[in-house]
Amino acid sequence: AFLRIPYATYQAVVKDIFEGLRLKQECTRILQGCAFFREIERSQPGLIDKLATKGCTMIEERKEQVLFRQQDPALNCYV
Repeated sequence: AFLRIPYATYQAVVKDIFEGLRLKQECTRILQGCAFFREIERSQPGLIDKLATKGCTMIEERKEQVLFRQQDPALNCYV
């Protein structure tokens, strides 16, 4: 008996892995560039890595796009 993995499935999985790694690297770079997160990282080592791995989403918006308004509930952190 043997296991067969279709080439398209293999390609999709490898692509997802590399895209995930690229996203993590970009999120890590951005978070490390922010004094607020660097300061927290000093007392909570590994925080940046955890956020970059599990908590970041890259979003692109047009210049001057409103992300939230004053008095909106604080549901997200934008960096």
